[in-house]
Amino acid sequence: MYPTAAAEMLGDQYGHDAGTAGDRNEQGGVVFDEYLSGLSDEERQALQAVIDEVSAAAPQATEGRSYGVPAFLYKGKPLLGFAATKDHLSLYPFSPQVLEAVQAELDGYGLSKGSIRFTVDRPIPAQVLAEMVGRRMREIDGE
Repeated sequence: MYPTAAAEMLGDQYGHDAGTAGDRNEQGGVVFDEYLSGLSDEERQALQAVIDEVSAAAPQATEGRSYGVPAFLYKGKPLLGFAATKDHLSLYPFSPQVLEAVQAELDGYGLSKGSIRFTVDRPIPAQVLAEMVGRRMREIDGE
């Protein structure tokens, strides 16, 4: 935990709160569980599938928040975030280069400069999630 409430409110230079992230294996997934608990069953299941795929692709990643959304953190940096809105679900790869690299595999999905929009009826394919995670990890590793 951060030593002060002010530091906790500010987060770090990347906009994420690594102080409350912890290791999902040690803390039982508190950040993601709390977020998922406020969603409909369908949204929860769709985002849990994302969490499961990313966890398999990056078992060393931890839970946290980045730019206000629940996110996997890798080496203290945002790896992949997610959110539910009124009309869709979103993924945030925190990298325009990663998004550009998988764009051809996301025909028919809503794309913006920093997010991928999908629905419970049309989830992001597992192989695309794995590719995004791998590419983002390599970016963070400086490769």
